[in-house]
Amino acid sequence: MAKTPAATVQAGEREVRVSSPDRVIYEATDRTPEVTKLQVAQYFAAVEDGLMRALRDRPTALERWPSGVREGFKLATGPQDRNAEAFYQKRVPKGAPDYLETARIAFPSGRGPTRSARRRSRCRSGAPRWGR
Repeated sequence: MAKTPAATVQAGEREVRVSSPDRVIYEATDRTPEVTKLQVAQYFAAVEDGLMRALRDRPTALERWPSGVREGFKLATGPQDRNAEAFYQKRVPKGAPDYLETARIAFPSGRGPTRSARRRSRCRSGAPRWGR
């Protein structure tokens, strides 16, 4: 089966590349159709104004579901969930675009991740790409 070429989504003034655009993120149910990675990126772009107002300058984390969201899959919330299918990514991913603004979050111990502060809509539309 041939791999589907990447697609682009307009987010703010920038086009965001979406690899594997036909990858199913949410499987179809008896009430809803399947949702692809491209559709998720398009959704973020469509609601960008309200979403960016809500986020303001708050640092964020990505909820990563590498195999998509499936019934029965578990999101890890701590070390006890090592075998979970999903996890929170607090650090900025390697290869993140240069326009992604970041903030350092320090814990009382002095340690802490550098998190993304999504101040621009193109950052949110890129989130599905980083969450693969």
